[in-house]
Amino acid sequence: MIENVNEKMSFYEVAINFEEMIYFYIRELQIKQPYDDYFQEGLFALWVAHQTFDAEKGDFSTYANRKIKNRILNVKKRESSRAYKDLLVRESLLKQGVNIPILPVEDPYLWKAVQSKMTVNQWKWIYHYIILD
Repeated sequence: MIENVNEKMSFYEVAINFEEMIYFYIRELQIKQPYDDYFQEGLFALWVAHQTFDAEKGDFSTYANRKIKNRILNVKKRESSRAYKDLLVRESLLKQGVNIPILPVEDPYLWKAVQSKMTVNQWKWIYHYIILD
């Protein structure tokens, strides 16, 4: 682990030294899939820490660790929230008798079938929070 990071250290050098820390937080937060996506988020957080670090305010390791953990945790929360919303919408549609095959969002035939089973307000919600999201 790097104790003192200075302007002369390249991000590559910092990333090599903090790679295990990123993996540690992914394991600590019990993330199984998509592992690589979360590693990329952790690496981005490390890059932000490297760009914004002020040595007068403290130790780089502490700063970088906080940035990495918070970034990965925020992404996990966002993904969990989205998955839960998707599940609720799917369950609601199934209760209404809409059989939803797993198709890409861009499939206009799927959305026409879904729209025909919904109220105007339900369709607005689907359109703005699922299709456009």
